Amino acid sequence: MSPITLAEWEKFDPTRPSIILLAKQQLPLNLPWGTIPVVIGTSFFSSRAETEAPFASRSPFDPLSLSKTPLKFEASDGGRASFTSTSSRSAGHSTEHLSASLGISVGCKFLSAGVTGSYDEDDQKRSLKATWRSGTAFFEQPPQLSHEAIEILKRGGLQAFQRVYGDYYVAGLQLGADSVVMVSTSETDKTSTERCAVTVRATVLVYSAEHVEDKFFTYASATSTVNLSAFDTLSSGRWKVVRQGNDIEAMRVTAAYCANLATDLPWRVEQKLKEIGIEPGTTVTHGDCMTMCRSGLIVEVILLPVSTLREVQRHIDSDTVM
Repeated sequence: MSPITLAEWEKFDPTRPSIILLAKQQLPLNLPWGTIPVVIGTSFFSSRAETEAPFASRSPFDPLSLSKTPLKFEASDGGRASFTSTSSRSAGHSTEHLSASLGISVGCKFLSAGVTGSYDEDDQKRSLKATWRSGTAFFEQPPQLSHEAIEILKRGGLQAFQRVYGDYYVAGLQLGADSVVMVSTSETDKTSTERCAVTVRATVLVYSAEHVEDKFFTYASATSTVNLSAFDTLSSGRWKVVRQGNDIEAMRVTAAYCANLATDLPWRVEQKLKEIGIEPGTTVTHGDCMTMCRSGLIVEVILLPVSTLREVQRHIDSDTVM
């Protein structure tokens, strides 16, 4: 792995981890995802993370082995929920409303608009977030490498292998859903100091519509500009409403609707799994994974370094693998 440069370190923000920096440490990557189909076993170039095409066109795995290797859906890490309510009154506290994982894909052009949004660093902010994780679809054992991939390893080592196939591969798919409702205000004589693209990952807490209104709108004055941003990954829904403080009725309706979506989030996710016939402990096909992607059930794509593959390690010198 290449060392982190001084320039990269100076740009480091722990609240918005960089894919490139994480990859230099050979750490697993969890990419927030949308409805674009992705095949488990696909290779990924972390160095191209900020381009529109970071996935490799060639796979290091043997096609027949890849198609026959069983995939399993396990709920051992599923059934997890996270609920958070946050408020702040300073433009410098926006990161309190976003988990560290929200920022991992900042600047990644390949992520679809359905999993990206924006936040304003306004003066006052309130947010309700929740997440639901059902489980993971993954290889029970990785497929065999192709003859071509093995030859590249033997002749050029790990670096040559990574130049052709990338340094990561899709090892699994995290099933679940996220949504968020975030309301921010700024007085008319002040300007927003920052606007940044962020990945959508979170969900409105289980709150009643009335509670949402109380939490979000009691502090908005007639001279305020009120911004509402909401996301629901399961339905690929995105909402952005901007109103003055004396004209927020439509915003109340939107906030209540999004809160109701979140209230039933666990049930909605599990119901959709039943509809497509996926149950914990069962073997799933690549076709099932495509269906889960299109249904909005894939909330994260799990990437692992290719250097962790046992077959890769067998064909390179032990001091090459970090």
